[in-house]
Amino acid sequence: MKKKKTKQSFSNKNETAIDKMFKSISVGLLITVGISIAMLLIGTGISLVMPDPLALIEPIGYFTLFASSFFGGMACTKINKSSPLPTAMLCGCAFVVLSMLCSFILPHTFTAGMEFWLRLLIHALSLLCFPLGAIVGKSSNKKSTKRIKRR
Repeated sequence: MKKKKTKQSFSNKNETAIDKMFKSISVGLLITVGISIAMLLIGTGISLVMPDPLALIEPIGYFTLFASSFFGGMACTKINKSSPLPTAMLCGCAFVVLSMLCSFILPHTFTAGMEFWLRLLIHALSLLCFPLGAIVGKSSNKKSTKRIKRR
């Protein structure tokens, strides 16, 4: 008799839920940063084509922050299907801290003169996009209604 080939799992059997969550958060954060960088490069290319490139700097920055947060939440749902909302929230917290650090490193002249509390508010609002993206990503995972074959 032929032996059936079993599909080998590459995950560690001794891996705890916290290890799986940390791994999912790390991968989700890398994906979110990658999305953010790609969107910034595309936005920069679009603004350079425009007659006044400086006019689009702020809208592109805000759009990139919120859209990458949304898509990062969707990516967290795809990575960790067992607990997508906690993964998205923790990944969102890590991304907000990282983006705030990058934002605060810039000199005050590059921040359009925004106050400190206003920048904190914008980053806090971007944190809300992560669970929203996770909810949308989770609802898109559900299969559409099954068709019943009638004879």
